Amino acid sequence: MPLSEQTRLSKSQLLNAPFIDVGVPEADQPDALDLVPDITVDSTSGCNTLQPDPSSNLPVTDADSTLAPDSREKLTACATNEEPVVGPSVTPTETVEILKACVSARVALASLNEACRHFSNQGLLESTLILLEARSSAELDGYGTDLQAVLRSLFHVESEVVGERSIAEVKEQAGNSAVMAVLLRHRALKTGLKLVRERSPGIMTAMEIAAGLAGEPVSIRRGPLSDSNNDVHTATPQGATPQGVEKIQRLLGEWEDFVQLEAGSMDPLVVMAIAYARFLAISPFEKDNDAIARCLCQLFLVDEELLPHPVINLSGYFRKHTTTHQRLFRQAGDTDPQQWIVFFVKAVEESAVEAYQQLNAMAALIRQTDSAVSRELPKMYSADLIEVIMRNPYCRIQDLVQRDIAKRQTASQYLKKLCQLGILTEHQHGKEKLFLNNKLVEILH
Repeated sequence: MPLSEQTRLSKSQLLNAPFIDVGVPEADQPDALDLVPDITVDSTSGCNTLQPDPSSNLPVTDADSTLAPDSREKLTACATNEEPVVGPSVTPTETVEILKACVSARVALASLNEACRHFSNQGLLESTLILLEARSSAELDGYGTDLQAVLRSLFHVESEVVGERSIAEVKEQAGNSAVMAVLLRHRALKTGLKLVRERSPGIMTAMEIAAGLAGEPVSIRRGPLSDSNNDVHTATPQGATPQGVEKIQRLLGEWEDFVQLEAGSMDPLVVMAIAYARFLAISPFEKDNDAIARCLCQLFLVDEELLPHPVINLSGYFRKHTTTHQRLFRQAGDTDPQQWIVFFVKAVEESAVEAYQQLNAMAALIRQTDSAVSRELPKMYSADLIEVIMRNPYCRIQDLVQRDIAKRQTASQYLKKLCQLGILTEHQHGKEKLFLNNKLVEILH
């Protein structure tokens, strides 16, 4: 449906922002993946200015520190009443290179989407695969985690309804701050998934996710981000983010409008790449802005019906390519965010391919386990038993009892026989016995 004149005017105001031309001749430009000058926002004028990357060992060149004469004219526009858009402009986005990247990514997502919808154990998708993104997200934000410790804690939290557990109960099961960070991100993804099935991702979704990560209601930040609350891998310099509640609220409104207006007119992966960068450029909350932005990306894929669950490990890809991610994110505020968008779309593609391979490995493991148990232990075999031991990397006697597979004593015997068969291994965790599915954990690594 064509946009109204009023809507088009709003989009024009949103998208046509002043920009910087660093004035480097095309033949002399370095590869964008190897050397990208930092773009930050002057906290007093709202204009883009070049800053050296404090985490880079590369020398600062003239191109990094000096603006061409015509760039100074463009900077003068910042003195007008029309403020620049925070984050990348979208005018030059859908280039041939970007469209090719989107085609490849959409093919990978379509394959993963089909595999998810036909996967026999949906519980495994809804809990364990989502956990991988939550774990990588926590690691990307500076929390070192042990997968088995995370799995054990998650299992206890998931034994109830995770969304109904209080923060104190989650913290008690977590045992340490790193595991706690994973569990809260896992919960945020599952909470967000419920929300996105009712409405498209937007400001309210971001607020709900932020509150879930903080363990209490949150509000728009009132001051600058402190060093302690700066997200680790993005490392937005102090003063670079917009200040003032009213300004941040206005920018968030423009961000939401952009997501909703452009979702039907541009490739959704391009929209997602730009929306992610803009959200981080705003950084509306005191902390966890990176984690919230990544969570919103997962929900955007679900909302666009590209995936049924948030199962790609996007944070894992960003973690493997931290330096490139940081440099190209900073470049996204420049006039040509093409390299950032290509990088982001490539991250979606490779994460989808990895998830597809994991899904296929899990499906093969389910078939092998089903065949082995039906052949070696026919008297205790049932489809429900296979579903329970494959739903999570850990299971316990009570899980079999709750599914009416067997009474407690018989259930204990069943699990011990599965240990003898090499499918599970028994672990004592406090007063409770847990049974680990070793091959499933190997796939998750």
